Amino acid sequence: MCTHSHLDVLQIEHGIDIPNIDQKCRVKNHPQFIGAIGCIAFPKYFAAEKPTRDIENYFNNLGGRGVLGYTCGYHPSSGNDFNKDKLLHLIDYVNKKSKVVGIGEFGLDETKHWVSMTRQMEVFEEHLVIAANYQLPLVLHIRGLYNGEAVYNNALEILDVIFRFFIYNFLESY
Repeated sequence: MCTHSHLDVLQIEHGIDIPNIDQKCRVKNHPQFIGAIGCIAFPKYFAAEKPTRDIENYFNNLGGRGVLGYTCGYHPSSGNDFNKDKLLHLIDYVNKKSKVVGIGEFGLDETKHWVSMTRQMEVFEEHLVIAANYQLPLVLHIRGLYNGEAVYNNALEILDVIFRFFIYNFLESY
């Protein structure tokens, strides 16, 4: 199972037919491939004022064979665009069409200068509250943090519960 697939990017920008991903993706040839969890994390797709036909097609056809569910959140690069109401609307919409199985990809990234760390931390904490309210696991994007353990401990303190994490982290860029 792939737990972090930007299926929106694959379909909208690369034309891969997501409802039939189990037939179209090369990874389908692996005998243990179960499916993918789509990660919806870019507001240019889900919060567009005037969505393109490709974006509308993607969101009208959520689910399909090989798609096990979706995670919803704001990627750290989109922190300045964060809108809690739009994220909650997305979660409700996806739950009607398919199934939300996690909150994310969200987190903190010091390797790029997309968004200030102060704003990233505010958005990070908002995501934690939403995840706690929905009782959903987290898909975390944590890069370049010398204090990654402090962030993890802060998350546990905010959540005040035992939670499942999928931490998306690299040691170097490529």
